[in-house]
Amino acid sequence: MIQKKICYFGILILFIGISSCHRPKNEDNNFGPQKVSILDTIKTLNSLSGTYLLNNDTLSVVYSKKALKLAQSNELTDQVIKAYHGLGKAFTLRHKDSSFYYYRCALKILNTFKNKNEAAALFLDMALLNFDASNFKDALILIDSSKYWAKVTANYQILADCYNSSGNLFMEIQDTTRAIESFKQALSIGNKYLLPKIIGDAIANLSVFEKDVKRTIISQKEAIKYLRQQSGTEEEIAKVNINIGTEQVNPDTALYYYTKALVESKARKLPFIAIAAYNNMAYRSEEHTSELQSRQYL
Repeated sequence: MIQKKICYFGILILFIGISSCHRPKNEDNNFGPQKVSILDTIKTLNSLSGTYLLNNDTLSVVYSKKALKLAQSNELTDQVIKAYHGLGKAFTLRHKDSSFYYYRCALKILNTFKNKNEAAALFLDMALLNFDASNFKDALILIDSSKYWAKVTANYQILADCYNSSGNLFMEIQDTTRAIESFKQALSIGNKYLLPKIIGDAIANLSVFEKDVKRTIISQKEAIKYLRQQSGTEEEIAKVNINIGTEQVNPDTALYYYTKALVESKARKLPFIAIAAYNNMAYRSEEHTSELQSRQYL
């Protein structure tokens, strides 16, 4: 594990000097009835942005921009940070450069006002973006920062997410020992604070290291049971079903699980998951056809 931990604001030179980011003049305080109403509207817009993040990122951007404009005009620091953060997330799938830009805007304001409320989530999303770009060293540093602020703010959901994310990163660089340690840490936090999605993710991740295929499948099915206890986990459930299908020897059984993944992906309009399910279905269908042709030949 990289020992350097970023536990302060004003982190990387990379994020300094973004003059075009609008900075509010004051922090969120002294709310009157009108400002409370505005705050509620901004929170609704941010929530809608998150709702459409995976199945309609264009609409997600629209809602985040509306939230940002309203937050800026009313000098609501926390909400400006959240809106920039939301814009960064909304651009993640298609325009990663824009995503980096908006994350940097959020970080600059967060640094200026020493605002810790959004820090853990922001650093984790920045880490995941770097991970996706194969900047593993920066990703680990940012995960460490997220862990620190998650502990400071007692945000155990994000703390556990950090461990699951670092586990995935260690798997990517083939550091199996630290990957398993990270997933076990996530599972421990999930069990302690009763976080079903975290538990499901951790069990699914740990199932990869089972030596017996039957044990792997049992663990993956257990993971789905936990994931179903929390709304908004269709993507994770679909991925686990694809993994279960991949483990099947019988092509028909594999197609059954790929179909289940497809149903989950359609429920949340997850095109990337649907493509993965269709690709696997096509491969196993071709395999099944070849097997039937071989039997006919024999």
